[in-house]
Amino acid sequence: MYHSLGWNYLESQKYEKALEALQKALPLRPKQLDKAITTLLIGRIYFEIGQYEEAQKYYSETKETILLSESLRTKRLWIDEQLDLYCKLNQIHQVKELFIELKSLVDIDKFPESMLYELKTSMYKRFEGLSPLRREEYLFLYNFFAP
Repeated sequence: MYHSLGWNYLESQKYEKALEALQKALPLRPKQLDKAITTLLIGRIYFEIGQYEEAQKYYSETKETILLSESLRTKRLWIDEQLDLYCKLNQIHQVKELFIELKSLVDIDKFPESMLYELKTSMYKRFEGLSPLRREEYLFLYNFFAP
């Protein structure tokens, strides 16, 4: 109940109420993956209110549980949240590290290769509007998106 309430508050941009509801939901979530999803949403609230270090803390806390789960939808949610944060902070090197890690998950059949390519294709849109990049970041992007 609190998880859904928190989600609704988050979608309505009532971040203080969302945070309160999701924090109440955490101890009530029976499964590890459910707790991780609630924790991820708490991280998203911090992202939305501009507390990026706090958001990263929550994203990092949920990373292993979510990426090793069987839920592709939840994996995609985590990856999208993390990529949004990396792009917001212009952390191109972190994007590269994440894609290397995802590739290693593909190699052990914990992540579908098709989703990796889908993510790679969607990355261009994320980089639009970023502040000017350093030369090595442009080179990384060029090599990343090159056929």
